[in-house]
Amino acid sequence: MPRAHRLALAEVAVGLPAAAWGMRRRSVGWAVVGAVLMVHGGLELSYEAVFPRD
Repeated sequence: MPRAHRLALAEVAVGLPAAAWGMRRRSVGWAVVGAVLMVHGGLELSYEAVFPRD
């Protein structure tokens, strides 16, 4: 598994609880941080699916 793939999975894994924490505490900042991490990690994972390595 490439290092970038592991990093993308880690971003999604960290973003989900951060977003949940922000929603539970009604903290817009934490919710945005979690959402950004999840979106960025998801885009990295989808990039690898769209443009596979040879």
